[in-house]
Amino acid sequence: MNKIKNNFYNFKPSALAGFTFIELIILTLVMGILSAVALNRSREDTSNFTTSIAVQQVTGDIDYCKSLSFNKNDTITVVFDLENDFYSVYSGHNENRYIITDFPNFIDNKVTFPKFGVNSVDLSEVTFYSSHSNSQIAQKELQFLPGGIPYIGGSLKVNFKTITIANETGKWTVN
Repeated sequence: MNKIKNNFYNFKPSALAGFTFIELIILTLVMGILSAVALNRSREDTSNFTTSIAVQQVTGDIDYCKSLSFNKNDTITVVFDLENDFYSVYSGHNENRYIITDFPNFIDNKVTFPKFGVNSVDLSEVTFYSSHSNSQIAQKELQFLPGGIPYIGGSLKVNFKTITIANETGKWTVN
């Protein structure tokens, strides 16, 4: 019977094969620098992603409130809580209003934003005014009158993006 010779066990690497210690250190430094740049870039992208989703959520809810006021022929009011970064939606005119409990994305009668990593959503610089008599609350309200017409336009800042609502039409723009 013939024996098959296994050449794998007879293989001996040469003394010049592989990396030197200096080459490994340089390779590790280059990989570390590339990783740091990529990590920093991904944090910026996540921040933009979070802002984009929050702006889409707010503008979608504004469109829904506008349609709801037209459909119900009632006043729909979005009340922004800037300290806690959420908003609630009410139906009815001023003192006779009640909270809409079946509004999309409502949790505990308020619309909050999902958390994506360390980035969060900051609502600020609301310039809407309503016909509500309390001036402190009036600056934080976007009110759609029956027929889907805003009481008066204004703007809202979501992180670094500004959503502006036109006076007569309620059309929003983002810049």
